[in-house]
Amino acid sequence: FGVRGEVRITAFTQEPLALARFRELKRQDGSPGLTLLSARDAKGSIICRCAGIETKDQADALRGLRLFIPREALPPADEDEFYLADLIGLAVVTPEGETFGSVKSVQDFGAGDILEIAPAEGGPTWYLAFTREAVLDYYKRIYTPENIVITAAGNLDHQTLLDLVRPRFEAIPPAGPVPAMQAPATHARISLKSKKDLEQVHMCMGVPSFGIAHEDRFHSYVLNTVLGGGMSSRLFQNIREKQGLAYAVFSELMPYADTGCLTVYAGTSLESAKNVVDCVVKEFRSLKEEPVPAEELRRSRDHLKGSLMLGLESTSSRMSNLARQELHFGRFFSLDELVEGIEKVTTEDVQRMAQTFFDPNRIAVAILGNLGDFKITREDLAC
Repeated sequence: FGVRGEVRITAFTQEPLALARFRELKRQDGSPGLTLLSARDAKGSIICRCAGIETKDQADALRGLRLFIPREALPPADEDEFYLADLIGLAVVTPEGETFGSVKSVQDFGAGDILEIAPAEGGPTWYLAFTREAVLDYYKRIYTPENIVITAAGNLDHQTLLDLVRPRFEAIPPAGPVPAMQAPATHARISLKSKKDLEQVHMCMGVPSFGIAHEDRFHSYVLNTVLGGGMSSRLFQNIREKQGLAYAVFSELMPYADTGCLTVYAGTSLESAKNVVDCVVKEFRSLKEEPVPAEELRRSRDHLKGSLMLGLESTSSRMSNLARQELHFGRFFSLDELVEGIEKVTTEDVQRMAQTFFDPNRIAVAILGNLGDFKITREDLAC
């Protein structure tokens, strides 16, 4: 620290002076840190002049401050590169397909990158070497001919497509069957995160649902449509239109190969947040206890069929649908078969799905905003 308020910053960039290009540095919580006005090299660190730092006392007060570059300020990574920060939060899966936990941090103690893994069941974190060899090993086990599907849609000739694909993929060596996937264990956490610079409150409430190939998938599709799948849905009508508690509210069903989740999103104010949670829980309870009226069921099925048909109008959607069906079912379902599956859903099926999904002990909640002393407990989710 210099007498003129200059600040010495230890940079962890490959070239220390590269840090000066970003100018605006943040604290760990995302709040403003320092604005760099000028910088010069100092053997592994940089000496900077910063906005608002004019004296030695002001500079001394910053001693030990950790500074960060905002992720959005970084340039796009090359095709074969990635930022270590993007690994944080990703699921950690065993070779057998079982979820072990998630990436908590990426460390380097001098011998290369190490992933800190937070086990899903809690307890001490684990450390796992994250090397090029480990990534390539995973790539070779998963990206195999047995696990790759290539689809195309549009005005094309099948033989021409084969001629384009074959030289690019035929050299990939076979590796045998891919390990079977196991559905991950779920954890119904209540996570509240306060961020002072947000004006709105964003909330997501979710429950585990079925995988994409489950025999009751059509029942869950209709349940989602009744709950929050459009402007005629219960969430939209009761929370947004009638009470004006949220500027956006909807539900979404996200099925994967081994499991799925049904989530409700709402964007609201801090003053209305608790009421929105109560209203969503009320709709969960209503769907569990009372059969959906026949007319509402008909509208929901019609809405779902219309959305399905519109979703298959674009060439890219048709291409993705072909791949999805081949990957998960090994066959192609015609539009008539899909419509028939929707039409077969009864009011009893929808109620049974609600009773299966909306277990208070399995509802996870995440809320982000300038929350102050706002709290949600498990008792608030009783349905």
